[in-house]
Amino acid sequence: MKKSDFNALTHSVDSRPQQSNEALIKNKPLIVNKSKIGKNNYCLLSKDSTGDSSFTLNTVFSNCSEPQEINIKSFMLQKILKNTIYKTGSFGVLDLDNYTITNDLQDNQQSPVNVISCFYTLLEVPISDSSSSLGGSFDIQELSDNDLDLDMDLNMDLDLDLNFSNKSIDDLINDKDEEDNEEFIKQLNITPPTISPINTRSPTYSKKRSSKTTQNKEYYLCLICETENDVNLGMFHLEFSYYCELLISYLKINNNSEIEKHLSNWYTFCIEYISRTVQLLNEDLQSIIHSALNGYSFQIKSPAQDYSCLDLIMFIKTLSFVNQSHKQLTSTNSDHLVYFITPSENNNNENSNPEQIIEIELVTGDQKVIKCNYTESNLFCKKWSMKYLDNLDNPLLLRNFSEDIKLRVIQELNLFRRMIDHSKLNNYLLYKSFVFLSADDNNDILLNLFQKDNQSDPSVNDIIIILKKQLQKSVVTIQK
Repeated sequence: MKKSDFNALTHSVDSRPQQSNEALIKNKPLIVNKSKIGKNNYCLLSKDSTGDSSFTLNTVFSNCSEPQEINIKSFMLQKILKNTIYKTGSFGVLDLDNYTITNDLQDNQQSPVNVISCFYTLLEVPISDSSSSLGGSFDIQELSDNDLDLDMDLNMDLDLDLNFSNKSIDDLINDKDEEDNEEFIKQLNITPPTISPINTRSPTYSKKRSSKTTQNKEYYLCLICETENDVNLGMFHLEFSYYCELLISYLKINNNSEIEKHLSNWYTFCIEYISRTVQLLNEDLQSIIHSALNGYSFQIKSPAQDYSCLDLIMFIKTLSFVNQSHKQLTSTNSDHLVYFITPSENNNNENSNPEQIIEIELVTGDQKVIKCNYTESNLFCKKWSMKYLDNLDNPLLLRNFSEDIKLRVIQELNLFRRMIDHSKLNNYLLYKSFVFLSADDNNDILLNLFQKDNQSDPSVNDIIIILKKQLQKSVVTIQK
C-alpha cells in the first residue's frame, strides 16, 4: 500500500470520531424551504387523429379555467412536436400567464406566487380493435360469395373432390369475363397447366377473417400547482409513477367517476400521503425506517375500505435502496386487503426467499392503530424518526428527509467498503474499521448491507464475522 493511500484512509477514520453522529444529524441537509402550496390543478388531454399526420388535443377531464387550458395545451403541443414527452414523466415550470393567483397565498405573504410547477407525461392505454388478417382455418359458415363456389351438402360428411384435371387453364379462364380473369386466377392460386385431383376431408384455405389487434390510445396528463417558490416535484417521481399506473387502469375500463376522483386528489395522493403515514406510524416509525433500510420484505394487511396501506407502501419504497415491487394477495371483494412488498430481484428469482418478512396490520376502530411484529431500531433511525414527527405539516420537507437518509447511509457505506478493501492485508486498518463502526450509530445496517453485497467473497465474510463479534463484546462491556 502506498503511504499516501494509508494517510488518506487513516485521516478519514481518525477525523470521524471528532464529529459525533448527533452533530451530523444536527447539520441541516440541503432541503427545500417550507412552501405553502396554493391551488393545484389537473388537465387530461387525448390525442385524436384527424387524418394524415394531423391531430387535435381534446380535453377529457380538467378543473382548469378556459385560459388555463389554452396555456396548458400550448405548452403540451410544443413538447409533443419536439417529441419530448415520455411515459416516464417529466417535471417543469409553466409561465404565469393566464393563471389566477389564489387569495390564500396573497394574504399575509411578503413574496407573491411566482412559480407554477408541473408534472407532465404520456399515457398509452391499450384499446382492442377488430381488423382483418390473412390466414387461419377454413370456416364454411364464414365463407363469402367471392370465395370458391363449392357445391356441397352440409348435412353430409365434408368430402371435397376438386377435380380440374379434365380442364385446362384456358378453358377455365374462358368461362369468366375478361375483366374477372385476373381476380379468378388469384382465387384458384394455380401455377401448373393442369390440376391434379384433390381429395380432403378437412381443407384449410387462406381466407380473410376478423381478429383482435391491440392499439394504443394516447393521453397526455399535466398536473400543476401554484407555490410561493420553486418546489422540486422531481423528489416524488416514485409516487407519480404509481399514480399514473392507477390512472391507466381506470382509463382501460372507462371508469369516468374513478378517473375524475383520482385526478382531483392527485396532490393528496402523491404529496400529502407522507404526512399521513408519519402520523399513523408515530412510535413505530423508527422500526419501519430500520427495516426498510435493511431491505426486508413486508406484508401489509388493512380493511378493504381503508387505503392507508397504499400510503405506507409508497413510504417504504422511498426509503429502500433497491427497487421494491408490491402485489395484492387478496381479491377486491375480500374484507381485507393484503399486499406483499419485496425487492424486485426476489421476484425475478423464483427460488429466492426473503430473509425476513415484516408483518404490519392496520386496525381501524375509534382510532386507527398499527400492529407490527418488528421492533428493532438504532440511534440513527430514532433521531430521524423524531425529525419526521417534528415536521408533520410539511410533506415536501419529509420527502426530502427520505432522500437525505439514503444519501447519508450510502456515503458511510462507501467509506466502510473502502476501509474493508484495504484491511484485508492490514490488521491495523481492520482495527480502524472496528473503531469506525463503534462510533457509528447505524453500524448494524451498514454491516447488513455490506454483507449482502459481498456474499460470494469468503474473505469479506470472515472480516464481517470478526467485526460483529468485536462489536458484541464492546456492547456487553459497556452494559457492565
